[in-house]
Amino acid sequence: MVTTLSERQTAILAGDMQPKFLASINAAGQPNVVPLLSIVPLEPGRAAFAEFMIWKTKANLLETGRTAFLALDGKLNYVTATGRFTGFTKAGPVFDAMAIQSMFRFNPYNGLRAAGTIDIETVEAEGQIPTLGLVASHLKAGRLAKAAAGLATSRVMPVQVAEKFSRLKAIKAIAWPVTGGVKVLPAAGVAPIGRGGLLIADPAVASAVPDGSRVAVSVITLDPNAYQVKGTARVWRGALVVEVDEVYTAAPPVPGRSCAGA
Repeated sequence: MVTTLSERQTAILAGDMQPKFLASINAAGQPNVVPLLSIVPLEPGRAAFAEFMIWKTKANLLETGRTAFLALDGKLNYVTATGRFTGFTKAGPVFDAMAIQSMFRFNPYNGLRAAGTIDIETVEAEGQIPTLGLVASHLKAGRLAKAAAGLATSRVMPVQVAEKFSRLKAIKAIAWPVTGGVKVLPAAGVAPIGRGGLLIADPAVASAVPDGSRVAVSVITLDPNAYQVKGTARVWRGALVVEVDEVYTAAPPVPGRSCAGA
């Protein structure tokens, strides 16, 4: 059964060039989450997105069909929902609507290959990340990350990736497996633990993600580069510690390229 988004939720998802993320999961239960600004609402209960440089996401969708998305607007209002991938199309009104988006008409790398569609099943969360709360979470994460230095001692994250996750003016999303699918939330208050992990001070994330979960965390900033890390999450002092063991680029020209330990 599909779920119809409210007018407010539809407006958030329809925002042009606003932060959006698509989460997926493979048959082994490994989550993946990437920035995907092309997600738009279709008729009630459905959404569409562009199949463009999302090789791992595409493979996961074809394998399990389970997905979730997160969309935010300029005031940091957000909505998250789970759904079922219903296929790709290379012609017709949905494809045409995606192909005329400016990000594809003027893209220097490639044009739109296909349009994917999603049946929205459940709206999982809706709210707003308050500006003052975001600053407070950022400062708290920095303090806790220093205290957690001994919990993630590897050097798998390149310096530039850790720096991106340390920024206050950055949007982060975390995805994790659940029975029958995957969920995603915005992650406020994120700080790197050296080059080996992330500290997420957001209490909504710490209470939602089960201890020991395999997670994927993605970050986008005003820079053209975006990154995704994967690891195991542990609840610690009311926060979430992610011991990172995989690092990937999440933006052109080579999204999905491993850059661990660089």
